[in-house]
Amino acid sequence: MDEACWHKKAQLLIEGKLYREAPAGEFLWYIFFDAIHHRGQLSTYIRPMGGQVPAIYGPSGDDPGV
Repeated sequence: MDEACWHKKAQLLIEGKLYREAPAGEFLWYIFFDAIHHRGQLSTYIRPMGGQVPAIYGPSGDDPGV
């Protein structure tokens, strides 16, 4: 993705209606941070129950993904 595309306006539609308009790069950062957030939720729920956090988005402390 080049610089012009990164700054180009993108639209988020929900049920066909415009929910938000922002640069494409902003949406991509949002998706990235959302994935990090959900990995944190997963570890918060699984570890206290005695489980191991799987290597979903990359290696975890419990499963190095080797």
